[in-house]
Amino acid sequence: MQSFCECRNIAKQTETELGGLAGKSGYRWKKQMSGKEVIAMLKKNGWEYVKTKGGSHQKFVKGIFSYPIPFHSNKMLGKGLLIKIKKDIMEIENKINNGKV
Repeated sequence: MQSFCECRNIAKQTETELGGLAGKSGYRWKKQMSGKEVIAMLKKNGWEYVKTKGGSHQKFVKGIFSYPIPFHSNKMLGKGLLIKIKKDIMEIENKINNGKV
């Protein structure tokens, strides 16, 4: 199990790596975002909403990839969750842009 400090260092490293990608791809990531803000950003960048049955997640699709986004009104997403979403979305974008689909 990783210590708190190790997890924090991994999070900082990931944020630094994503910082370079964010400006190039049209995504404008902030340090804190609500699910509503993430959803608006995904829609702006070509992701399509797929209707889901109940629950508190909304599913978005781009190409053959789909990704669920937690949606709890206008509550801020946790720092770790937001970093995970950033990392996953940017990996998907890189795969689509590099033709590795």
